[in-house]
Amino acid sequence: MTSLTTLKFLRSAVCLSVLLVAVLAGPRTMAQTETAAPLAVIVHESSPVNALSVNELRRVLMGETTEWPDRKRVVLVERDAASRVFRTVLRIVCRMTPIEYKRHLLSIEFQGGQAPIQKVLNSDDAATKFVRSVPGAIGVVESSSLAAVQHVKVLKIGGKLPGEAGYLLQ
Repeated sequence: MTSLTTLKFLRSAVCLSVLLVAVLAGPRTMAQTETAAPLAVIVHESSPVNALSVNELRRVLMGETTEWPDRKRVVLVERDAASRVFRTVLRIVCRMTPIEYKRHLLSIEFQGGQAPIQKVLNSDDAATKFVRSVPGAIGVVESSSLAAVQHVKVLKIGGKLPGEAGYLLQ
């Protein structure tokens, strides 16, 4: 090969490599490439709860804790199964996939237990509005969606608030 032919071959190989990497990476939206906001666990402002350990949060989400200390029934406000919020909470807190989680909740009912009350919503805004209006509700939303929200309380999880070093739901 002449040096000109070698140069053309190398340039083609580099272009092909770049194209292959771009195709394998798949399309990205702006939201996927930006750093995601930490998640915030929220409850109604009248809730007596200000903080939960990770294990307490897990018990609430798994339907094992069904009442708050003030005897109000826990209402789980969940995001739709395709959302980053829902998948992140299940992966980090419950250590389950969405399918495993749904099976777990169904097994509670099948075994004669009291399944948790659930409300599935498709946006952080809808979840926040629901928690704001239902005293026993608990939800998880992106903390960036809470900037102008009133009448909900953000819980400390493991002694930390969203954005603090060591916060679990980053």
